[in-house]
Amino acid sequence: MTLTMRDVLKSLDGAWGVAMRDPNALSKFDLSIRGFWNSFFAAVLAAPFWLWFSLSQHARLVDSVAASFPDLSPPSLKLFLLTEGAAYGFSWVLFALLLIPIANILQVKKRYAAYIIVHNWAMLLVYFLLATPSIALYNLSLIGAETKNFLDLTTLFLELAYMWIIARTVLGVSVSSAIAIVIFDVLLSIFISLSAQSFYLL
Repeated sequence: MTLTMRDVLKSLDGAWGVAMRDPNALSKFDLSIRGFWNSFFAAVLAAPFWLWFSLSQHARLVDSVAASFPDLSPPSLKLFLLTEGAAYGFSWVLFALLLIPIANILQVKKRYAAYIIVHNWAMLLVYFLLATPSIALYNLSLIGAETKNFLDLTTLFLELAYMWIIARTVLGVSVSSAIAIVIFDVLLSIFISLSAQSFYLL
């Protein structure tokens, strides 16, 4: 069976329910093997928001290089998008793979698939509800760089809190274990981002 719009909306409703601490939120997800693989389609649905973010990021990078290093040429948009696009796709897969041994260590292997399903759909909400507003306001010149940085920092804290709630709700791990999983997620994202930057910031 293919993924339908009803499946997508129901999963997003479940992801929102987890954020709101709805005790019935998990019942809205397809927690089968099919649902596990279908959840990675969230990366495709989030791609337009990622692209918008990346275009804004490239524009700011070009301005920053021009202002601070006038003798250097900023990376081309094509190289930037190809590199960041590869990192974007890689991050979704690598997190799921590296979480397998962590789930074994924490003895929550049976809940691993459910966690990845919820995490993937939650990331779509993160891109749409948290990342998009500050970019939109900045691109429309309604806020300045300082205000955007403040909103981005607020967004980061909200995202971390959301990921912590997911780990606690779905995996049922302790507070410290949930924090460790969130920290691992952040460090992995930073590593992938820095690795991507090394290709175009030479």
